[in-house]
Amino acid sequence: MKKAKACFTHRFDVVRGGRRSARRKLISKWIPAFLMVLAGMAAWAPLARAAVPAVFERAWGSQGSGEGQFNFPYGVAVDSQGHVYVADSFNHRIQKFDTNGTFVAAWGGLGSAEGRFNLPAGIAVNGTGSLYVADSRNDRIQKLDADGAFAMALGNFGTGDGQFDKPQDVAVDGAGNLYVADAFNHRIQKFDANGAFLRKWGSLGAGAGQFDFPCGVAVDGSGNVLVADTNNNRIQKFDSSGVFLIQWGAAGNGDGQFAQPQGLAAGADGIVYVIDKGNRRIQRFSSSGAFLAKWGRPGVGNGQFYTPNAAALDELGNLYVSDNNRIQKFNLDSDADGLLDSFEGTGDPDADLIPNYLDTDSDDDGVPDRIESMLGTDPYDFSAPNKVPVMNYGGMAALGLALMFAGGVMRQFRRMGETDH
Repeated sequence: MKKAKACFTHRFDVVRGGRRSARRKLISKWIPAFLMVLAGMAAWAPLARAAVPAVFERAWGSQGSGEGQFNFPYGVAVDSQGHVYVADSFNHRIQKFDTNGTFVAAWGGLGSAEGRFNLPAGIAVNGTGSLYVADSRNDRIQKLDADGAFAMALGNFGTGDGQFDKPQDVAVDGAGNLYVADAFNHRIQKFDANGAFLRKWGSLGAGAGQFDFPCGVAVDGSGNVLVADTNNNRIQKFDSSGVFLIQWGAAGNGDGQFAQPQGLAAGADGIVYVIDKGNRRIQRFSSSGAFLAKWGRPGVGNGQFYTPNAAALDELGNLYVSDNNRIQKFNLDSDADGLLDSFEGTGDPDADLIPNYLDTDSDDDGVPDRIESMLGTDPYDFSAPNKVPVMNYGGMAALGLALMFAGGVMRQFRRMGETDH
């Protein structure tokens, strides 16, 4: 009996020792791997956000007439320095902000004198930082410098060359030429950088090259002119001389259909973003008009739209949208490769990804400046407004996988603990 007992005790000790050894191996093998997964998720979480065509970053503004407040914001434009200009229509002024929505300056006021406005609508910035404003109810276009100083005005009420009837939008090409959506005259007019009339095209109708209240105009990287033919519920594309190229769209709420398309933004890559106002969403198209993506739904929450009017792109791949007495900023994934444009830079995505991701960290907090510009001054300062990253389906899926992994490890520990007793 003693010998048997000793044998039993020895066997138990061996088994128990083996289990302890297995448990140590499990710890040494899987816990570091788990920590590496968590570290990888933390480092690449901003990139996972690009699983959708656009990620809401921030919004600013509210109803009112104070600094940073709006009364029906219409046109929006961004200069090469990232400053955002907004035509605050019913306050009859232009407001200037930095890329994060911090108020910089405002100018204008109701009137017809130089530098004053009556329902300013579309707005555009040229390569030197000068602004063009469609001063709609004054039936003219005003040019201002980046600080709001008046430079020149062109146009007056009428149907002749260089005259307007409530111009709604403006766009500038790489050569400095100006295009005006002369809405109530149902045409597009083109001017040189000095305001001299060059040409016009369009008339009331639904045929190719005709318009019914064109509300938006934009120029792509190839110099082609995109027009939101609002009441015809379509987009028309022309060359820089007004020669018709293609059109797309029809009335409806399906993909590629519109309900009163209004604002337009076109990137250097030819991608076109359309403010589908009646459907309260944004649609993205290729340069040939093929539907690519959409986002947004009716509402006043983040990423929702109530009265979207206009859109503008910056050089980092962000889209700014005027809507419901506020500006919303979105980070884009224009090439649908799962990486936000702001990380890819302006060159090859694979070549630019690492340099852009590991760029300077000016405040030495361990978070690259490029990430802070997307998420806020300090993405870990959760007491500040609009600083908490938005998690989309990609982020949720990554978190779910990590939790499943952790659950599997914990179940293995629990089973081994149960067999020890």
